Amino acid sequence: MKKRIALITVVIMVVTLMTAFTKNLSKQPEDIQSNPSSTKIDENENTPVSILLVGYGWFSGIPDGQINNAEMVANALDGEKITSVDGSISAVIHSITVPVQWNKALQPVLEAIEKYNPQIVLGMGTAGGISGLRIEPYGVNWMKGTDSDPQNPDMQIEKNEKIIADGPDYVKGTLPYKDIVIALLENQIPATLGKLTSIDTSAPSTSTTTTSVAPSTSKTTSKVAPAGNVTPITIPYRSSTGMYLCNYMAYMLPYTVSQQQADMMTGFIHLPTQLGYVTQDRLNMLKDLSEEELTKRLTFSLPATMSLDEMVKGIKISLITSLETLNP
Repeated sequence: MKKRIALITVVIMVVTLMTAFTKNLSKQPEDIQSNPSSTKIDENENTPVSILLVGYGWFSGIPDGQINNAEMVANALDGEKITSVDGSISAVIHSITVPVQWNKALQPVLEAIEKYNPQIVLGMGTAGGISGLRIEPYGVNWMKGTDSDPQNPDMQIEKNEKIIADGPDYVKGTLPYKDIVIALLENQIPATLGKLTSIDTSAPSTSTTTTSVAPSTSKTTSKVAPAGNVTPITIPYRSSTGMYLCNYMAYMLPYTVSQQQADMMTGFIHLPTQLGYVTQDRLNMLKDLSEEELTKRLTFSLPATMSLDEMVKGIKISLITSLETLNP
């Protein structure tokens, strides 16, 4: 009797299962609900932050046939995905290279900002003589020097004037500069913080300038003004970014963002000279020398350098540190 009851129970269970299975097969596709856990978008999943990395291209300080460190680092990190230390924020790096030219450096950056809508914009350039990354908070309102146009050397422009006629004497970027330096040092990447120096403007100035345009080549040149027509140069601040195009970018990035009231962090970092530049330059210097002169020059100290891998690692750490300050 017990065996018969158990058998009947099993049969009922089988019939129930078969009935349910048949009903599911008879349903139309729209009636069948998918498992919510397999298709629902995670509300906590973050949309990747967009980062724009800007590297300067070739200029006269780079050996012929070589590439600017800033361009190589930008290329190495283009398309790279990074995540904040706590994993709460992810980001994608978009890299561009801009020419070392007064009239052409900024426009590609503005176009890239329009295209990628970044939350962080970091500019990079190369500075000789530094032994580690120099994190540059400040840009001053002055541009000085002749730019580099390898395709049109006769059209190079020389500047010695304010970047923005009525702009502030200096601007400060918005990256977490001190945190970046500390993070780099903790990861055994040599790094220093750039600085701003106030100049005593009450002292007599010995620098004078006028700007003229040569009609035949449209070349802008800066000349010392003749006696009786002196225009004193007033530069109340100097920055470790210098006054060349690195300083130009360090100034124009935060200035432009502030004018547009954009929600964006900006900053600039100087990279050391690449190891390969220094060694090749030394090899070139040792050619065709007498034995005595060769022995002498082999004792010369080498300039400070850093490998490309270390520079790439350092910039990546700098960007990850910057992510930490964004609101998740």
